[in-house]
Amino acid sequence: MSPLDNLQSKDTINRIWHAANDQSPVSGLTHRYYRYPAMLSPILVRTLIDELSDSTSLVLDPFCGGGTVLVEALARHRMAVGTDINPLAIFIAIVKTTTLNKNEISEISSWSQNIYTRINIRNTAALFDDKDMVFFNHLRTPLTWRIGKAICQALDSTLDLVSSRSRNFARCVILRTAQWAIDGRRSIPSISSFRNQIQKYLEEMLQSAKEFEEQLNCWKAHNGKTKRPLAKIYELSASSLHKKKCIRELRAPDLVITSPPYPGVHILYNRWQVLGRKETQIPQFIAGISDNHSSSYFTFGSRQTHTREVYFSTLLDCFRSLRKIVKDSTIVCQVMSYSDTKTQLPRYLSVLKQAGFSEHKLLSPSSSCDGRLWRRVPNRKWYNRTKLNSSTRNEVVLFHKPK
Repeated sequence: MSPLDNLQSKDTINRIWHAANDQSPVSGLTHRYYRYPAMLSPILVRTLIDELSDSTSLVLDPFCGGGTVLVEALARHRMAVGTDINPLAIFIAIVKTTTLNKNEISEISSWSQNIYTRINIRNTAALFDDKDMVFFNHLRTPLTWRIGKAICQALDSTLDLVSSRSRNFARCVILRTAQWAIDGRRSIPSISSFRNQIQKYLEEMLQSAKEFEEQLNCWKAHNGKTKRPLAKIYELSASSLHKKKCIRELRAPDLVITSPPYPGVHILYNRWQVLGRKETQIPQFIAGISDNHSSSYFTFGSRQTHTREVYFSTLLDCFRSLRKIVKDSTIVCQVMSYSDTKTQLPRYLSVLKQAGFSEHKLLSPSSSCDGRLWRRVPNRKWYNRTKLNSSTRNEVVLFHKPK
């Protein structure tokens, strides 16, 4: 039975519906390395991969974000390709899909024994100099300078790591801890709390890395595979997929699972908010990247009404490009949310039709009024100046196939 036939199967529909409505917290594999905004449900992604592909399939996510689709594809022994325009997303996705060998795990474990003593407010921080001040917006106040210095001291300690994969992993540990300490908080934790939290996350993430490695080995042994699947991750726009040699050289994807930017919803993908709505670029500094784009660059334009045309024209370019690299049997699954579902969903579907895709409605066991699969998102958090409405708390799972 082909994946497209599976979409007609009542059993498949039931399994996808139950996965979409699972309210379990994000857990397992490397998914908790970083809290990426609007993260896909790993349970839903895992079920879509199981039901709509096989071990020979190539899975593509052209808006890969924090790499949820890529991690799940590897765990199910699929080849995976992810692209994104956000360098922070690329860094996170690479770390989450990278397995560590015994020497690297040993090296990181040794680093963990030293990190506690290295973070000391009385010590200096070599990375904390004038050229880096642009990243420290709103982290040089009487309330925040200590945590900024602690982050620099933690980053200083990663220079002792020999392996680049170990250093990236360590940076991701610091990134996760700093996000806990800064992002969306109105009070900053003490240096002692920061030190304790970084060790806690380090232990959790090392255990997750080992579990991810074991999952790949178990799947390989169970299915008689001798070669591990790979994840290829590129920093590029979805609108240029058909133009890039690195994409054209790959075989056409069998399954696309993705979540494009949500129209009219303000999300900070590359920055954090400290002490209210003050934005800081510190996550870029921790990841070792530099990016001067505003939030509207990553969301296809501002959420303001007069720029909605920019969103839909950019969306059209992206899906026209995608249409040129998929095959006629490719299934495209999208998880979407809208600030104004009544007007934006029809417009969104019209754009996909223009790009060369036709919708396949997955009639769920629920009695949804439009025959589509809707899901309630637990613990939804937007960086939004307006009060959350019911639309932004819900997501719809859309299925398309090339016309």
